Amino acid sequence: MTDISVYAQLRREILSCALAPGSKVFEQELAERFGVSKSPVREALLRLQEQNLVDVQPRSGYRVRPISLTEAGEMYEMRYLYERACVMRAITHASDAALASLHDHLLTKARVPIPEWIEANRQFHSSLARVCGNQRLADAATKLNDQFDRFTFVSVTRLDQPPDFTRFNNDHLALVQAMQRRDKRRAAAIVKNHIDASRERTFQALASPAIVP
Repeated sequence: MTDISVYAQLRREILSCALAPGSKVFEQELAERFGVSKSPVREALLRLQEQNLVDVQPRSGYRVRPISLTEAGEMYEMRYLYERACVMRAITHASDAALASLHDHLLTKARVPIPEWIEANRQFHSSLARVCGNQRLADAATKLNDQFDRFTFVSVTRLDQPPDFTRFNNDHLALVQAMQRRDKRRAAAIVKNHIDASRERTFQALASPAIVP
């Protein structure tokens, strides 16, 4: 297994909660499981630490970062601020062609495997950031989006009722159409309602003691 494969596999396991929030992980155990030396495992864990997915535990290895309601609230607040700023700036500055390109990232299928939908959802929100025309803002928003996969996974797999992908897909389409009309008021409302719905679903899922240590 390559260094990139070790990182990718660990990231998948953390984002899918296969490695449970709060669980401890050790370089030697992971190296044996993946059949590699400790060096690529250490490098992978350091990358995951930079993404706030693992914490270093002095003299006792690493811990998968717990998911808390407080952190979720802060993350959703940041997401709203970044995404609204990206959308408003894109409406003002992006070309018609750039806005039209957002259609390439829309998912129209209502029933898809959860990992596929999560990936498509992340790609769409990252594409919103890329068309805003401010590289620093886009980089910050994209980095935040990369950390959201775990919240998204929890929100769509930990409730009794399955998620309505059709609604989320329709929100994305409506947002792109509002942006193409240069309708800032409508676009801002869609961003707020979309993120509010996602936050509510995540909070309901996080209320489970099995998720919040």
